[in-house]
Amino acid sequence: MATFIRLTFLSIALSLFLITHIACTQEKEDAAIKLASSSKNGASAVETKLSSASEQTSAVKVFTIRSVSNPVSGKPVDFTWEENGKTFTFSEYTKNKVVFINFWGTWCPPCRKEIPDIISLYNDYKNKDLVVIGIALERDPSTAVQKVKDYAERNGINYINFADTRQELAMAYGGIQAVPTTFIVDKSGTITETIIGMRDRSYFENSVKNAMK
Repeated sequence: MATFIRLTFLSIALSLFLITHIACTQEKEDAAIKLASSSKNGASAVETKLSSASEQTSAVKVFTIRSVSNPVSGKPVDFTWEENGKTFTFSEYTKNKVVFINFWGTWCPPCRKEIPDIISLYNDYKNKDLVVIGIALERDPSTAVQKVKDYAERNGINYINFADTRQELAMAYGGIQAVPTTFIVDKSGTITETIIGMRDRSYFENSVKNAMK
């Protein structure tokens, strides 16, 4: 019995570690939110780091995904959005670029923790053919765009973001089971790496450099 109790405790501890430190599963959103709320001091430190990671910008771009194309094995999924009355496509926007696609959520502590490193990476490589795209998986579709925009403005996120309000893009990628999940795409339009869970700046930079070769 004692062994069983110890194993159960270790299992629970491991689950909590994964939720708070590596990735948040869709099924564990509520748990992640409660844990974040109970650690306000830690969250405040992350927010401070976010704010200092990049200059604030009034030109934050957050859009709703309008349509999603059928997936092609080994390739990023194409999708469209509208901006100022015009329709744009992912494939044209990222043509001949290395692409960093980050599925995340404002509710997810590991997602928020890695954002300063993503901003830093983007600032250093945006003039070297790198495009960074955030895909937000929010809990409430009706407020998703505004919530992501507010968060981006507050924390200096200067790369484009999209709200996948119907989860269609996530499903086209085979169903995103946990966030953050990041895809690295080379200039030929081939996915070179799938990263599940939080990583640091050096890991992301190595992945991007490999895709640029």
